[in-house]
Amino acid sequence: MKPATKHPDQQTVMLSDFSGGLNTSVTDELISEKQLWKVANMEVDENNGVLRTVKGTTELFDFTDANVAFKAMAYDVINKVVLLFGRDKSIRAYFLKENTTRTIGTLDGDSEIVTTPWEDGLLIASGGYLQYARFPEGDTTKLYTDYFVGTINEGEDVPKVCKGVFVRSGRVLTFDAEDTLLYSGVGDETNWTQDTNDPSASLFVQIGYKVGGKIIGIINLSTDLLIIKDNGMVFRLRNEYPDWQISELGRNIYCKGPAAFCALGNAVLMAGSTSLQEIQTTQDYGDMRPQEMGGQVRNEIKTLSPDVKVRFLPAIHQVWFIDDSQYVLVFDASTGVFTERYFNSEVVDALCVDSKVFIAKRERLCLLNESDEFKDDGKALVARAHFKTDAALRDQLIKSVALSITPLTSFYNDVKGCALHVSRVTLPFPKRRATKDGQRMQKTGLSVAVKEPQSTPGYDGDDEVFLNYEAVTPGRSVLYKKRQICRDEAIRVSLEATGFPFYLNFISYDKVEV
Repeated sequence: MKPATKHPDQQTVMLSDFSGGLNTSVTDELISEKQLWKVANMEVDENNGVLRTVKGTTELFDFTDANVAFKAMAYDVINKVVLLFGRDKSIRAYFLKENTTRTIGTLDGDSEIVTTPWEDGLLIASGGYLQYARFPEGDTTKLYTDYFVGTINEGEDVPKVCKGVFVRSGRVLTFDAEDTLLYSGVGDETNWTQDTNDPSASLFVQIGYKVGGKIIGIINLSTDLLIIKDNGMVFRLRNEYPDWQISELGRNIYCKGPAAFCALGNAVLMAGSTSLQEIQTTQDYGDMRPQEMGGQVRNEIKTLSPDVKVRFLPAIHQVWFIDDSQYVLVFDASTGVFTERYFNSEVVDALCVDSKVFIAKRERLCLLNESDEFKDDGKALVARAHFKTDAALRDQLIKSVALSITPLTSFYNDVKGCALHVSRVTLPFPKRRATKDGQRMQKTGLSVAVKEPQSTPGYDGDDEVFLNYEAVTPGRSVLYKKRQICRDEAIRVSLEATGFPFYLNFISYDKVEV
């Protein structure tokens, strides 16, 4: 059969809107045309719903020779210092102004690290005594060599087990390994002595008296405080002592671990054992309402470990689910969909400093690129996408395939590993083939006029029939076409690209049932 033969019932399938994001809850035949069954290192553009490759990273520091492996990161916004916490309990500081690092102390505990800004620096809770990272009191020079971490351990009433830390109404809040929430004295992180005759003295309150469970996290939502327990219960604390009110917000709201939640606008996201919970403020009775979300990525959420860190990165409007691996599940707050990232080495934490995104690896500190370079650890990243599978009762005949992309960089013939697959039809890019006068040519960066042969012999399988060619300019869309006969019972569409940043504008193919 000739590719030029017309069929009265020929259909053109166009894939150009991917605003549905990742959906692995059903098979690839059942997802919508706007969804993706698999996606790696690509994200949905919030303006038009097309796909684009993610931004790569730039290495700031390599600590391999220092024999240290990091497990978490925090930012002292008051002193402009990024803190890196080692698995050996070491604390290393990266000073943004001086662009240098040094070790400043040791963690007192070995549990999940929680930090919060306070007065002149950053409070740190790691399961032991509270610690305070700052410059010496009264120090006006603020030399980076003077920055240190002190331990709040003086006095009989100072809490010895601090699993978390929070600041509210001029008091430091912390909790132990049970169900007690402790308040420091007003304006004094060292005052933990309780005095019923002094309203400014230290306070304590039990959360969920006699219902069991331990506190694993506290977070602010609107003007209230949410207290998360490991038995699936969430409590709400309103107002201040002595007018505070504690009520149960809901049950079966499970949280994987002490870092598996974050604030997102007027809501709190919480990664549970099998689902993602959202607690948001409403105008309804009760003011707050928990609801389940992320049903399309239930399988991915289920596989996350109890140590997962849920981090909101406002600079890119994304929530990252970081699980100390190369894999990161991504929720885009702008589009409301999920995608996935695969780095070239394990990611342990991420945070924003103004418009920059810092990424902590086990032995490296990196920065998310502001350019479109598609690399990580100096090696090319790989983008992959698996689209909806087109199934029918009868076999389907593919007659032609088209791909439109917008390159974000110049490219050359040595770019390999980029191709679109529509069933058994493969369309390579950015290197393109052109047929002219019966001879195959390889060219890049030049405009080549190619005429389609008047008559084309019949082909089946992967043999190339015709592929157009045009000039390449970064930021200008490029169209690839291939006419080929391929018969299959299900049309599976996938794409991969190595080290090549681009926008995916659309994929189309002509088909007919036979």
